Amino acid sequence: MRILKFFVALAITTVAKAQVGQKLSVGGGQNQHKGVSDGFSYEIWLDNTGGSGSMTLGKGATFKAEWSAAVNRGNFLARRGLDFGSTKKATDYEYIGMDYEATYRQTASASGNSRLCVYGWFQNRGVQGVPLVEYYIIEDWVDWVPDAQGKMVTIDGAQYKIFQMDHTGPTINGGNETFKQYFSVRQQKRTSGHITVSDHFKEWANQGWGIGNLYEVALNAEGWQSSGVADVTKLDVYTTKQGAAPAAPTTTVAPPPTTVAPPPTTVAPIKPPTTTQTKTLPSKCSAKITAQGYKCCSDPNCVVYYTDADGTWGVENNQWCGCGNAAAAVSCSAKITAQGYKCCSDPKCIVYYTDADGKWGAENNQWCGCGL
Repeated sequence: MRILKFFVALAITTVAKAQVGQKLSVGGGQNQHKGVSDGFSYEIWLDNTGGSGSMTLGKGATFKAEWSAAVNRGNFLARRGLDFGSTKKATDYEYIGMDYEATYRQTASASGNSRLCVYGWFQNRGVQGVPLVEYYIIEDWVDWVPDAQGKMVTIDGAQYKIFQMDHTGPTINGGNETFKQYFSVRQQKRTSGHITVSDHFKEWANQGWGIGNLYEVALNAEGWQSSGVADVTKLDVYTTKQGAAPAAPTTTVAPPPTTVAPPPTTVAPIKPPTTTQTKTLPSKCSAKITAQGYKCCSDPNCVVYYTDADGTWGVENNQWCGCGNAAAAVSCSAKITAQGYKCCSDPKCIVYYTDADGKWGAENNQWCGCGL
């Protein structure tokens, strides 16, 4: 019977911030390196039963692992990803995705095996009624893969067999204890693609399995009594769906005052002034707003509470008013507008988020481009 055993006693552990291009080696008494490089966590580990291995850190989360552990009970792993710090339940994260590409092969074996998988832990400290869990989403393997009675599910259009096992050994809590292992094993092996990691968490929860606080999400190359190479040329782990802006903040963007009726759509909710009340306005704002009988705000630094096709709306004396010239919108990144988002109307917009597409502000709980 083939057995995989993880995280046995370590002789020497190094925790540090490594540089891109740095090569970390294990063997000869050095059993582990762990830290952060270029924004992503890394760990390389070797059982103290013998062998050797290395991990070269690439840009972002990429890496290349080489190991020679084709000895009795030889066990090697190298992984990179994101640490989540066990601050909240894994299923409380609405979305976690991973994209990866790897060249992966086993070059020698002493009745051993190897695998390429998503790996992490659900920590149960401070969480009542759930077990400590080591989890695996196995994408590819050589010679052997864990199996048990379970259920077939479809995630990301592919079939995975999900099941759980009990295991006793060292854990992230320190010391040895019996804990659960959750598995999703892909039925058609591959070495590249997209994984919606959060969907696996949700599927496990749907089976009634206990879900603790998320410790990490990483791509792991692991060998048991084997030698091999895993060259991960693309790897990204993220918590916002790609191609979409993150959900707009709800706590930092003030909603329109509750005592003021919402701005007009086809019928003005606030009765427009009569003709005798209309007069020349002292400041500039959208003509579409003033055509409905509303005034321009008197304060040139008025706060924009709402934006629609008619312009930007402020509030004075508990009444809606035109706040600024709608034509004077803020210039913003073309990459943002290409996704269907508008430039922010307020030239003093606050930048809440910055990514490769540009600077993001928010108006009316909707994202907008905030400057160049």
